[in-house]
Amino acid sequence: MPIDIAQNIESITLKNDIVGFLNNNGGALDCCMLKTPLKKVEKSLKMALYFICLNGSVYFLQTLFLYPVWENRIFVEVNVILGLLTLIFWFICLMSEPGFIKKPKNIEFLEIMKLIDPV
Repeated sequence: MPIDIAQNIESITLKNDIVGFLNNNGGALDCCMLKTPLKKVEKSLKMALYFICLNGSVYFLQTLFLYPVWENRIFVEVNVILGLLTLIFWFICLMSEPGFIKKPKNIEFLEIMKLIDPV
């Protein structure tokens, strides 16, 4: 496992940083991607539900408060069309496979770490 390999790093600061990142279990706001994950991220239905709820609540609030006061109907139509396009492209991205970067076979992890933080 990566955490086992990280234990062999000679630089104390680099080792502590990497072990700390790999031990981080995350939380409820991981779907917001507030920080870059250092572990492989699996597809989760939780993120899709968060997005649908957030997007739906925004359009619900717009329907209640904004659409009645907008005098020009073109604004409402453009807003709804852009919302539908957002959902279509989001669904396409949700169904696609993200792909992962593969490690080159001729380079060892510890050698890369020595290049980043030579001690």
